[in-house]
Amino acid sequence: MLTYDGEMSIGLSKEDVLEFEIEQLTELIHGINAIGIALKE
Repeated sequence: MLTYDGEMSIGLSKEDVLEFEIEQLTELIHGINAIGIALKE
């Protein structure tokens, strides 16, 4: 999950939501980097 939906973020500040989104995007990028990309032969 990269972002909260409206109901989940009601009690959070804008900064809290952005912090969560940055953390999730960073984890996604690390996961993609760990897998790598297939080289075309």
